[in-house]
Amino acid sequence: HIDCPGHADYIKNMITGAVQMDGAILVISLTDGPMPQTIEHLLLIKQIGIENVIIFLNIEDKIIDKELINFVEEEVIDILNKYNFKEDCVHFISGSALEALNIVKNSNKIDFENVWIQKILNLVDCIDKYIPTPDRDLVKPFLMPIEDSFSITGRGIVATGKIERGNVKIGDKLELLGNGSSKITSVLNIEMFNKSLNKGESGDNVGILLRGITKTDIKRGHILAVPESVKLYKEFKANLYVLTKAEGGRHTAFTLGYKPQFFMRTSNITGTVVSIYSSINNISTDLATPGDNVLVDVILEKSIALETEVRFAIREGGKTIGA
Repeated sequence: HIDCPGHADYIKNMITGAVQMDGAILVISLTDGPMPQTIEHLLLIKQIGIENVIIFLNIEDKIIDKELINFVEEEVIDILNKYNFKEDCVHFISGSALEALNIVKNSNKIDFENVWIQKILNLVDCIDKYIPTPDRDLVKPFLMPIEDSFSITGRGIVATGKIERGNVKIGDKLELLGNGSSKITSVLNIEMFNKSLNKGESGDNVGILLRGITKTDIKRGHILAVPESVKLYKEFKANLYVLTKAEGGRHTAFTLGYKPQFFMRTSNITGTVVSIYSSINNISTDLATPGDNVLVDVILEKSIALETEVRFAIREGGKTIGA
């Protein structure tokens, strides 16, 4: 479970969180309906490649006219259709999280027949039924984007994150890459949910104790990988969709020299757009207008681990600009 608040100030946390997700539960208030950040979340999870989405229509206890539930659901369906979400991959549940929580807090014994508890149980059933365990890539060389790191006195540095592919065992040699540098290390221990493991596999959220790494060597956004399996790059070419004002993006076009923040896997780095091309005929242009699909050449301020078809988002001034 990864919590990604919908408030605009937390969207950047949502981006790095979504990289680790196999499915998504999008919570929408029935009293407010879809908000600009609702569309932003949908665009981002679509870009990152999440297909299975459950929509939880919250605060149902405040709704007197039940027709409003149908109205909000239809409004959300229109947005989902606009961004080409598959109908059979999206499911709706309504309820009141606060009412269910209050019942749990104020009761010695949970009343599983209570209507609000039943609705939360329906949500759990929906998760089990409609968000399948994905196929894990266990064949390709190990790679894990680092979400966080911390030190254990007398032991060393632990890197945490979700294993993107492959597997890792105690004693394996790994390469730590990011921000223009790399360093060889080895695995001293692997933990998941406070239990030591002999091996971690694709899809596992783990903590890996590393040999010979200091706190200054490692930061969020770095990559752990099999030595020499991934390279550092400072420049890349990419397809980019520029969000419109209605989607929470810019009001105006951006031009050559534009310097937003690029979010790739768990990294967040400044880059400069040095070239813009039409995605239709590859003709060079000086600007990209909201709503455009373009090709861009980008130079990052530092080299990071990149591979073909890595998805990303760009942000500026608290807004997602494109993906």
